[in-house]
Amino acid sequence: MMSHDSLQAFIASNMNVMIHHNISISEIENMLPWERHILLGMIKDVVEKATQRKEQQGKINHGN
Repeated sequence: MMSHDSLQAFIASNMNVMIHHNISISEIENMLPWERHILLGMIKDVVEKATQRKEQQGKINHGN
C-alpha cells in the first residue's frame, strides 16, 4: 500500500508535469511506470541544469 507521503509526492509530480510541461493527466496515466520514471528523471535533470546556469550567471553578474 502506498503511504500518504508517497501518494502526495505522486500527485504533486503529476501536477508539476501537467502545469509546467503541458502533458495531460491522461497521457501521464497511460504511461508505463518505467516511462513515467524516466520522464521525471529527465525533467529533474533539466531543472537542475537550469538552476546551475542561473547560479553561475548570478555569480558572473555579481562579480563573485
